[in-house]
Amino acid sequence: IWCDSSWELAWVIYNLDHNIIFEKNWKKFEYEYQGKIHHYIPDFKIGEEFIEVKGYMTDQSLEKIKQFPYKIRILGKNELKPIIDYVEKTYGKKYIELYD
Repeated sequence: IWCDSSWELAWVIYNLDHNIIFEKNWKKFEYEYQGKIHHYIPDFKIGEEFIEVKGYMTDQSLEKIKQFPYKIRILGKNELKPIIDYVEKTYGKKYIELYD
């Protein structure tokens, strides 16, 4: 499962360990920002809900989420803290080394 960050990896490990069924999302969506068309690919999907792991929000991030046509859950630092804590406790702080 492709992960773009250690936070995404922690989220994947947590879900695998807890038998939560999810899939990597590859579907892209168009949105407009500053008069130009851009593409947005949310990170994951659980059922009909898209999941976005987000380290920080920019004006562009806020705009693409605002325009997103489906249900989406944004997971930031506060939402991911218990997940990261679980993964670090279970696999150690260098859990990123598990990823090849």
